[in-house]
Amino acid sequence: MDFILNFWVELGNWVAGVLSGWGMPEWGVNLFADIVGVLILVVVGIMAVIVFTPMERKVIARMQDRPGPNRTWGYGAIQAFADAIKMLTKEDVTPANADKRLHMLAPILVVIPSLLVFAVLPFGPRLVGQDLNIGVLYFVA
Repeated sequence: MDFILNFWVELGNWVAGVLSGWGMPEWGVNLFADIVGVLILVVVGIMAVIVFTPMERKVIARMQDRPGPNRTWGYGAIQAFADAIKMLTKEDVTPANADKRLHMLAPILVVIPSLLVFAVLPFGPRLVGQDLNIGVLYFVA
């Protein structure tokens, strides 16, 4: 029963054992585990956006008594992809008198601190990006 409850931990321990058995140093195993963990969290986040975006738009459309996202295939199922393509193909306009580097850097400076909160947020046993002694203070700040 413990194996079922700690499936991801046991799987990670098994993969770490296999990589160590192949002669990979401990820092390499930890780096590999960190990269795989980040990739899993990113994929889960992207999948959540893909699933919840059409649902949110349908609910909002229902509240406003209008049809929801119906321009894309599958009753709006690929609306997130259409939005991403639209966003990536838009022209980036910088005001004439603006500092171009600061104009490009401003969104990054706003988003990075909010994403760094996830570094101390535990997603499960041993599924925490950085185990800080002052993690709660870091999270609240």
